Amino acid sequence: MKYKIVVEGGFTGITRKYEGEISVSELETSTLIDAMGHGDDSQLNIPDGQAYQVFLQEDAQKYQAVFNEKSMPEAIRRLMAKVKQKKQ
Repeated sequence: MKYKIVVEGGFTGITRKYEGEISVSELETSTLIDAMGHGDDSQLNIPDGQAYQVFLQEDAQKYQAVFNEKSMPEAIRRLMAKVKQKKQ
């Protein structure tokens, strides 16, 4: 699965980008795709909060969603943890 995650905002306002490809199981893929349908950009202007723009691509299908720290589903949090661990 290809991914691109852009994290903006926060106290320092420094933008971080994560992009690449990661192996996930079929169950994880299904869970992530389902989670992408729960994006909510209506409350992105949280003072000192972070906004997460998440782009996923599985085969020819592309998915995009925006989350804040409070609205991010657990599946997306796990993906972020995997991406950060992979980067180290």
